[in-house]
Amino acid sequence: ARVEGNLDRSAGAVTGPGGLLVEGHVGAGCVVAVTGAVRVAGMVDRAELRAGEELSVEGRAAGSVLAAGAAGA
Repeated sequence: ARVEGNLDRSAGAVTGPGGLLVEGHVGAGCVVAVTGAVRVAGMVDRAELRAGEELSVEGRAAGSVLAAGAAGA
């Protein structure tokens, strides 16, 4: 799946099979749990990201839970 722009709490939890590309920032309160890879082009602020494969954040991550691979599944 692909998010053009920012991902915020109004999107609800993003879960399921496959990966996720966020072309902006991930805001406070967001929960992402997918079986594939997660790539965030911006920053992650007080969110929970779990990826079954690799996890990449190009900006900074603050106050967040980040897990990838076996720990993210």
